[in-house]
Amino acid sequence: MNHKILYIAMVGWAASGLRSQADNISTTLSEWNLITAGNLQDVTDVNGNTYVGGNVTVANSFDVGTSDSATVQPGNYSLAVDGNINSGGTIDVDAGNTVVGGTVTGRTISGGTVTKGSLASVPSSPVSTVDSASTAWSKMTANSSAAVSGGTLNFNCANSATLAVFNITAATLFKQNQSFGLKLGSSTAQVVINVSGTSATEAGGENFNGLFSSWGNRVVFNFYQATSVSLSGSIYGYVVAPDATVSTTSTIVGGVMANVLNSSSEVERCAGTSDYANTPAVPDAGNTAGLLGLSFSSLALVRRRYFGRAA
Repeated sequence: MNHKILYIAMVGWAASGLRSQADNISTTLSEWNLITAGNLQDVTDVNGNTYVGGNVTVANSFDVGTSDSATVQPGNYSLAVDGNINSGGTIDVDAGNTVVGGTVTGRTISGGTVTKGSLASVPSSPVSTVDSASTAWSKMTANSSAAVSGGTLNFNCANSATLAVFNITAATLFKQNQSFGLKLGSSTAQVVINVSGTSATEAGGENFNGLFSSWGNRVVFNFYQATSVSLSGSIYGYVVAPDATVSTTSTIVGGVMANVLNSSSEVERCAGTSDYANTPAVPDAGNTAGLLGLSFSSLALVRRRYFGRAA
């Protein structure tokens, strides 16, 4: 086989595949308001669509698809559960239908139709897509900076960056009575805030100011190292924490992807975003330079094997 042709083909495959990945993650976060890899332990209401990779163990009643702007999944599913729905209060599905890969025990599901015990009917899991994106984001070089001024942590997006990338620690993000501000650059379209640390806990009294309230559908908080995220105040943005148990007593405005969610409040879409599903939440196909570097570095191993180290 001509190894040069093979290498060129693999480079093209990597580029096209990662562009597809970037497009897929935008679609995934737009379509799913709540995603868990494991169990959904507690929640009160979810504006949009919910995917549960494990079991629904919520004891109380809760609503799904409460937003008029919710994008109902192919097959008209607003609630998709890979495992079982265990006993508890009524689940009100205000838009769309329910599909459950396992069983429904001691539970009333009101609204739409319920398909049970058919994994083939469950939409493809979005978990791996978000997990891969989280890893890719975490490896991107920061191009924008955050600075504290007058008790407010301002996220200052660089003018030249369509995708503004911030890298901060959980200790920097969450400080007692600290407010948050978002300052857009002239080119800003999306924002990724990478938060390092295995544990992230809101100290209390935090407040999101200004554009966060309307930009939660374009901001991602990527807790890529965390195994525990504890939120005591409302947060505006899509919280991505693939390996963490996310616990919150206040509303998440934007969305959440976690290993396990334990929330005594709501998961909402941003106010006034009736076109939420058409708004990219993360890098589009034109902003994949950081992603491409990940695959090209692995392709370098193939190149060295067949062509040596010299260029």
